Amino acid sequence: MDRLTVAAGLLFLVADVFAVASLLNPDWIRTAEPPAVQTLGLVLQCEQLHGRERSCSAPSQLPAPWKATLAFLACGVLALSAACVSIGVARWRPGAVVYSRWLAFAAMIMMCLGALIFPAGFSAEALGGEAYKLPANAQATTAWAVPVPFSAQLTRCRVCFFPLREPGRPAVVERRVAGGAATAF
Repeated sequence: MDRLTVAAGLLFLVADVFAVASLLNPDWIRTAEPPAVQTLGLVLQCEQLHGRERSCSAPSQLPAPWKATLAFLACGVLALSAACVSIGVARWRPGAVVYSRWLAFAAMIMMCLGALIFPAGFSAEALGGEAYKLPANAQATTAWAVPVPFSAQLTRCRVCFFPLREPGRPAVVERRVAGGAATAF
């Protein structure tokens, strides 16, 4: 296995860890209405009253867009994990690298869709805003956008680290010019 494939596998693993950490983070949206500070996430919601200790619990009911976001991000994490396993298998079966490339691409699409759908849930009862517009007392944190830069980097990894060819075949592209002759580049 070459170094670029190992580097891509490590980057996939790092992106996977950051995506899981982002999912488990309760600080996706922060509201600051005195005397309470409330943080909302997809799997945890926390509240701190009058400066006391913060108490966290699972949300009783998520808005439909946040459920869709959770599903897309979970599928993206699973696809990234499968891509990591596929790169590990590529040590013994070099053709498995092709599968990891497409799994990582699918993970990127799912994570981007999740990040695009999430703001539609700002109309949740706990926030009191409207879709894609937070109320004045709430602010979005960077936790919900964490999977997007990593998934964008995965696209770059897909193109840079994995040549767009089948294993064992040369990466030659033919182009027909006006006279009918083929040129390779």
